[in-house]
Amino acid sequence: MTDAQHADLDQWLADHPLPDGQECIDLNMTEAAQVFGVSVNTVKDWINDPELPMPVVSRGTNGKQYVLRFSWCYAWRAHREAARADRDRKLASMQASLINIAPASDDAPALTSKQIGEAARAAMDMARAERERGRLTEIDAVFNLLEGLMVTFRNGALGLPDRLERELQLTPPETRKVERALEELLESLGAEISESLIGPAYEANLDMNPQLTLS
Repeated sequence: MTDAQHADLDQWLADHPLPDGQECIDLNMTEAAQVFGVSVNTVKDWINDPELPMPVVSRGTNGKQYVLRFSWCYAWRAHREAARADRDRKLASMQASLINIAPASDDAPALTSKQIGEAARAAMDMARAERERGRLTEIDAVFNLLEGLMVTFRNGALGLPDRLERELQLTPPETRKVERALEELLESLGAEISESLIGPAYEANLDMNPQLTLS
């Protein structure tokens, strides 16, 4: 199979036809370079691209020039540029998701990779400045603090009925009422934590750290 019989060529031609009134002629490499405004070496690179070579009518040999069909070259180049633009959009979308930038819409077109990179750097600089001012704390630090508070609160709550029974001479029925009230409070706190921003991380640590279980 020759380059001219490239499996995707028919689809490229259908997707990217020549502009109306444009004649399709065969070109040599020098003419193709002139038409596309590039060097002959660039045309050679296109033809020898290991991933997506530009189709040719016939390859050149000693004393024989390459034959390049304009419509084929035009469709191949348009397809490659469209594929690269699509990949850039996907990369930009992935970058945007990492820094919490809203996806593109009719009112807000997609940012370029360069714009997203600049936004990411600006966000990092702002976060760094806020941390230095004491206005921003990393989620890991907050989670570690809450872990310690939960353990302290749970241990204190579980020991409170016995302490009240000793110090206030509560009767057994009164002590059980205190126990039930504290159990309901722990269950309520556990539910709120599970539904919060750190809930997934909290739930994932329960098996490894049973002391974190409030209820």
